[in-house]
Amino acid sequence: EDYWLVKVDGSGNKQWEKVFGGGDTDALYSVQPTSDGGYILGGASLSGVSGNKTNASFGGVDYWLVKVDTNGNKQWEKVFGGTNTDVLISAQPTSDGGDILAGYANSGASGNKTTTNFGGFDYWLVKVDGSGNKQWEQVFGGTNNDYLSSVRPTSDGGYILGGSSYSGVSGNKTSANFGGRDYWLVKVDCS
Repeated sequence: EDYWLVKVDGSGNKQWEKVFGGGDTDALYSVQPTSDGGYILGGASLSGVSGNKTNASFGGVDYWLVKVDTNGNKQWEKVFGGTNTDVLISAQPTSDGGDILAGYANSGASGNKTTTNFGGFDYWLVKVDGSGNKQWEQVFGGTNNDYLSSVRPTSDGGYILGGSSYSGVSGNKTSANFGGRDYWLVKVDCS
């Protein structure tokens, strides 16, 4: 599997298409327009350096961020992750010209992931600047699996995180679990 980006006009006619990927599975989950007329592509990659992917894998599945220009030409790419499975689900532009990356991870501090994990999958939030350089990261979760599905900037400069949780009160999760899998909403500030 590769990232496949197709640009169409207002009538649905194809203007161009681009493919990005390596020799293994690369799954695109998020595409957002950027202020310069290009696009930011976010997803999960199992590939190492191969195909037109130039970033090495940290082992397992990593966040893979690709920035393209208005014609779909790759400007840069970045990989974030540890030695286990880290899946980027949502990438959103931020008011400072960077991006907020959100997904779920079960890697501990390894690769270029500096936060530990609480057990199972946790919400993993990564803030990058306009060149894709990591500014900070945060992890939220309990001792069971917690799957982040969506991130959105809020009017106060922070972010709202939405997903689901199997965890009870544990790790840094302070809300009890009602049984099975529950919605889990987390509000964070700009840091």
